[in-house]
Amino acid sequence: MYQTAEMPIECNDIFCAETAEDYAHQKPTSFYYNRERKIKLYNGDCLSILKMAPDNCVDMIFADPPYFGNQTGLVINRNDGHAASFNTCKAAWAYSKSIQDQFEFHHAWLTESRRILKKGSTIWVTGTYHSIGIVNVVLQDLGFKILNDIILHKRNAPPNFRGSCFRAVTETMLWAKKDSSGKTKFNYKTMKELNGGVQMSNIWNYWAEKNPFRHPATKQTVVVEKAILAGSNEGETVLDPFAGSGTTGFVAQGLGRKCIMIEIDPQYCQLIADRIDGKYGQFRRKTTT
Repeated sequence: MYQTAEMPIECNDIFCAETAEDYAHQKPTSFYYNRERKIKLYNGDCLSILKMAPDNCVDMIFADPPYFGNQTGLVINRNDGHAASFNTCKAAWAYSKSIQDQFEFHHAWLTESRRILKKGSTIWVTGTYHSIGIVNVVLQDLGFKILNDIILHKRNAPPNFRGSCFRAVTETMLWAKKDSSGKTKFNYKTMKELNGGVQMSNIWNYWAEKNPFRHPATKQTVVVEKAILAGSNEGETVLDPFAGSGTTGFVAQGLGRKCIMIEIDPQYCQLIADRIDGKYGQFRRKTTT
C-alpha cells in the first residue's frame, strides 16, 4: 500500500516545479509514500527538507508551527472529555523560547515556504497569542501580503484550569499570499456556497471532536478542510511542514489533493502513516453545499 525509507521515492515525484530543475542538494527519501492517494511524508527537520525543494512547486501551505507557550514540566489536569491530564514534558517542541529565538525560527522556515510557493498561492499559519504576533511580523518582513486574520472559535474549549485569566476559546490563523503580484488563488464562490450563499466571514466557529491520537496539538479536520477548499483545487499540491498527527494529509487526500508532509518525530510519522491508511477511519467531509 505504501513505501517506506527502505524503498525510497525521490522528492521530485511530487515536489516538482513548472519546469525541470537542477538539484544542488541531495534529495531526501520519504518515510511514507502512498502512490494511489498521492500523499508523501518526510521524517526530519522541516527547514532542511524545505531547502531541498525547487522554487515555485507547491500550490498551498497549511502550517501549525509550535506556539512556544508551554511551561517546562507543567502538568495540567483536564475535564474536557480528553485525557485526564496533559504533561507539557510530552511536547518539548512547544517549550517557551525567547522572542529572538522565535523570530529566527519563523523567519527561517517562512523564507523557504515563500520560495517554493507558486505565484498567487497562499499560506495559512495558525497560532495563539503566544506566537501569532511574531509570525505576523515575519510574514510582512519577508514580503508576504497578509489577506486576512481568521479567528478559530472553539465552542467547547476547556476552562482556564487555574482560574487565573479569561477562558481561551480562540486561535488565530493568518492567511497570506506569496507576494502582492498576480491573482490570489481563492475559491470565493465555493466558500460562499459552504456558508449558505452568504459571504463567509473571518470567524470560523466549530465544535472540537475527540480523537484517539496521542498528540497534544491535533488540528480539527473542519478547519483544515475549509482552508484547503478555499486555497487550492483538486489535483493540486498542499504542503504541511509541521505535520503532527497528519490532519492536513488526511483531509487533502479526501478532497482530491496531493499532499507533502514533514514531521520531525518518527512516532508521529508512524501515526500519520496509519491514519492515511485508514486505521483510524476514513475521511468524511465536515462541510457541505
